[in-house]
Amino acid sequence: MLTNKKIKIHPEQLKKYIEYFQKNDVDNFLLRDTEIFFVDAQNNLIAINNFNLNNTFDDIKEKISIKGVFSQNKFKLKFINKKNHEKYLDFSVPNLNTNFKIIFDKESDLQKKSGKLNLKIVDNILILNFIGDNFYEISNSFFRNKFLNSKLYGKVNFKDNFYFDLNFNINQVNFRKLFLNYVTIGQNSNKNIFNISKKINGKANVKINQTETFFGKVGETNFVMLFENGDLKIKSGSINLGKKGKSKFTASILGQGKDQRINFFINFLSEDSNDILKKMNLNVDLKSISFNAIGTINIMENKIKFKKFDSK
Repeated sequence: MLTNKKIKIHPEQLKKYIEYFQKNDVDNFLLRDTEIFFVDAQNNLIAINNFNLNNTFDDIKEKISIKGVFSQNKFKLKFINKKNHEKYLDFSVPNLNTNFKIIFDKESDLQKKSGKLNLKIVDNILILNFIGDNFYEISNSFFRNKFLNSKLYGKVNFKDNFYFDLNFNINQVNFRKLFLNYVTIGQNSNKNIFNISKKINGKANVKINQTETFFGKVGETNFVMLFENGDLKIKSGSINLGKKGKSKFTASILGQGKDQRINFFINFLSEDSNDILKKMNLNVDLKSISFNAIGTINIMENKIKFKKFDSK
């Protein structure tokens, strides 16, 4: 048993430690009130305080129990490995209303893993069916919350830097409720809810079959989301409004904190725009409308500035 120690671990060494414990059937290994420091390639430190670990092993199963504090939040982890059975990993952060469970197939080992991940963060639920080692194939999976329900598949790479290439097929999304929810959160919090970690990089192809907006229901919507070093760019956006028209758009969420902004471009064309204008409280009898708009949204001040607006 080790008590009140400081242990530094490089991520590439972690797999070797796990292999050692499995090959040597290490039993009753205990850590108490220990500080664990993970060091990445850039010498950044990730600290876990009050780290407690208990590992037990017998002829039937291995059980690992871990408790600790990360970023001032307590967490719990439990791993059960039964021979010739499915393996279970449970992780929870009660203060953040976050927990996930992974069920590994019985054929899974340190070289190749497959199974199902169930992640819940507040009212958001993510189910992933995966197979791979550092580079994972995702299939028959979905993401769900009170605003949308989507199926997803694609690839996730953990080998060098975290990167994903995913496809979201959303049956229906209520954009109106989604927008109002996040505006309310922003008004009641000092935190900028749009901040994105620079370590999240990847691409998501999004298809929405139907969207509930402030102007009513719209048809199929397609766009590509690019996550790059803390920035979010939306490209190749298109909206099918049916008989009411069509629209193309791009947007970029750039910067952090008070300097954060959204740059946007919108192209809109409608041959039957009266219904849309009425929903905007504009009493104008205008059968057709067409415009291009380029501008910037100041997120902190909730202000829109148009750099260019051309209409026909």
